[in-house]
Amino acid sequence: MFEPPLEDGPCGGTVNATRDLRVDWADDPVDRLGDLLGVWLPQHDDYVRRGLDPASSPSYGVPGDPR
Repeated sequence: MFEPPLEDGPCGGTVNATRDLRVDWADDPVDRLGDLLGVWLPQHDDYVRRGLDPASSPSYGVPGDPR
């Protein structure tokens, strides 16, 4: 259901984010939304931390991130 990663992303490396976040066309949209939330919810605090204090947030080895 997910598309493969894009090559040569804007940050200098492969883009690992999905481009298919729509659930309305899925055979079972509620399950699809649950799958997406299952990936995102464990990362919620890190997203908030990155917005409030980027230096203290995990880098996840993202190309271009000096940490």
